Amino acid sequence: MFESETCTITATNSNKQSTVSGCDWPFLVGYSWSLNNNGYFCCNNKGILCGQEIHNKPMHWFVIQLMGLAEQNNFVIKAPDNGRAIVSRCDWPALKMFQWYNHKGILYCIGNHIWWGQNVRGKPLHWFVAKLMGFDDPDKIDHINHDESDNRQHNLIVNSEKMDLDNLEEYKKYDSGFEGVTFDIETHTWVAHIRKNGESVRLCSCDVN
Repeated sequence: MFESETCTITATNSNKQSTVSGCDWPFLVGYSWSLNNNGYFCCNNKGILCGQEIHNKPMHWFVIQLMGLAEQNNFVIKAPDNGRAIVSRCDWPALKMFQWYNHKGILYCIGNHIWWGQNVRGKPLHWFVAKLMGFDDPDKIDHINHDESDNRQHNLIVNSEKMDLDNLEEYKKYDSGFEGVTFDIETHTWVAHIRKNGESVRLCSCDVN
């Protein structure tokens, strides 16, 4: 979606529609909306965004939050326990509104929250990006560079059983059989790593020949 495009959202209790920016629509359409007595579209869902309960919040509150967050111009999502993920600029405002926790380098959503008709508690961050991108099955998403902290749109791809097998065969081809020794496809060298303070530290590399 481009910001210049406009889309509509229909209230569940009437045939009234609200026109929103194309860049906000993928996030807003994930919720259910009703028209209240004052003519405002208000959220039917319950959950916490930006530290506030969203039930009965008007739609313009969500748009204001999205606009304000985008102005911060920061495209890294952080979790309290030093977890972080890189995301695309267009996705960052929506993702920033949720709370996250880090588990083995992957960020997962905290709290019971209904979005797109599902409880998103425990969903990984790339699932949200896939939803915003319009993937039919966001549970079958793979990271092209195999870095699960890189959730930019160009790094996500629909996975399939064939792709799983291809990845497995590729892994076997370049598996050294030794812990901490991996093959760098770009440089065609074997690389030795150790873990120090929870981070991977490169020791040395050598040519295949």
